[in-house]
Amino acid sequence: NPELFLVRGKRLLYEENYGGATAEINTALSMNGQRAHYHVELAKVLMRKEGGEKEAEDALRKALSLVSDSPKLTGLLAQALYKQKKVEDAIAQYEKAIRDPKVKNAEARYALGRIYREDKKDYARSAEFFGKAGQEFYGDSLMVASSYDEQGLSLEAKGDKAGARRAYETALNAEKEFEKAYCDYVRFLVKFGDPGKDRELIKTLSAEYVKLTPRGECAAEMSALSK
Repeated sequence: NPELFLVRGKRLLYEENYGGATAEINTALSMNGQRAHYHVELAKVLMRKEGGEKEAEDALRKALSLVSDSPKLTGLLAQALYKQKKVEDAIAQYEKAIRDPKVKNAEARYALGRIYREDKKDYARSAEFFGKAGQEFYGDSLMVASSYDEQGLSLEAKGDKAGARRAYETALNAEKEFEKAYCDYVRFLVKFGDPGKDRELIKTLSAEYVKLTPRGECAAEMSALSK
């Protein structure tokens, strides 16, 4: 039963035994290579394996040949391409994954937001993708908050201070325990806020960060600002 080999492969992936997981799933594929999800599970292993991105791409292309026009698989293919530094190819696949306006694909929009900010330096387009991702992550408060926090960073880079401020506030309203948004918003206020009006807000937000994550990446900086 090839499904048993697949289950063993997934278990080995959980144990971070990538070589063993690859071998088990390849055994399942040798028994039945027409099941798209076998190729997808193989790709997931290869994406975690160092240097496995090209093989992951091949596995996902095979899966897509069996189940064409799957936005989820297209997004995974884009991820594999991006890991190989094929930025334009990755963008093309992500944009294909969101081509149908009726299909929600927040993960693809979030990834495009990152690419347009970090690789293309198109901060306006980046902010647009993060904003739409925030709308589509409805029900997942952490990812909604993360999307708007990233939108804030993009708008800040664009020079839209008012928009960035709104985005950071939206992030904190979505998830009050998302510590990264506190750090990003405080740093924004220190650089661009009103020294008089925002002083107490900076102290309050900094103290909340320290309360949530006393040993976090921004803890020393936030601790000093909270006093």
